[in-house]
Amino acid sequence: MRTSTYLSTSLHEPLNQASLIPAGANCLQLELTEGVIRELTEVLIGRYFVFGLAEDQQSWCLVRLSSALALRFQTNPTQPSPQVTWTRKAPGELISSLSLPAKASLAFREQVNKKVDLVVLGASRSLLATDSYQIPIIPIQAISRLEISSN
Repeated sequence: MRTSTYLSTSLHEPLNQASLIPAGANCLQLELTEGVIRELTEVLIGRYFVFGLAEDQQSWCLVRLSSALALRFQTNPTQPSPQVTWTRKAPGELISSLSLPAKASLAFREQVNKKVDLVVLGASRSLLATDSYQIPIIPIQAISRLEISSN
């Protein structure tokens, strides 16, 4: 059973980064601009992205925050998972910690509804290396959403 947690604060209390994530939240539901809803566990939130394990437990997702309409923090006691937390790591650092090469699909910021399937070979802090002849190196800043297979 999942419970959603909403922020409640007095109008006179300033919000800080730590207070934005409710205590005990171990899942995150993302409502994306194209109407898709994704649920993530093992969530890390960066300056401009969210990274976590997709609901199918088969792929890791990197989603640009500007591609999300809403973030809903949830608590799922039946699914043991680390709490949602902040990270200072760059998206490329998180991607390179995965087992690569791996199949992936991505959408670009300028063409959100067009999905590209490829293999991610590696990543640096700001660049993604792929097996694609047409787009061998992709700036991570150009990506709206990336899903990398975990098997």
